[in-house]
Amino acid sequence: MALGANSITNHNNTKSKAVDTISSEKGIVEFIQNRSNPVFLVSELCQYLIKNLQAPSDKYQSGKYKIYPNVIRELELLLNSGSLEFAGDKGIQDRYYKKISKETYTTEIESGPKQISLFD
Repeated sequence: MALGANSITNHNNTKSKAVDTISSEKGIVEFIQNRSNPVFLVSELCQYLIKNLQAPSDKYQSGKYKIYPNVIRELELLLNSGSLEFAGDKGIQDRYYKKISKETYTTEIESGPKQISLFD
């Protein structure tokens, strides 16, 4: 799951910027692996991707990052593979996930990145 080289248009459609191809799978896995606390908020992961992988920082009026739904989709893949478990909601604005085992993440990195766009 890599952030694809896409064109992102700002809200007034007057300017586009090219986004470099970034391995979001590796970024997500690194974020999860490097945490001392196994429980994390999706918004924390979004902030990490923005800060470290130059993911778009645009937000909805609610304050939620626009990449949030795509990050959730990727976390759901990890959840379905048994790497994560859903740990609850934080109101209607955020979700908690919990890492299950470090070995699972290492195996995924070694098997090679999958391609996915967080910029749908």
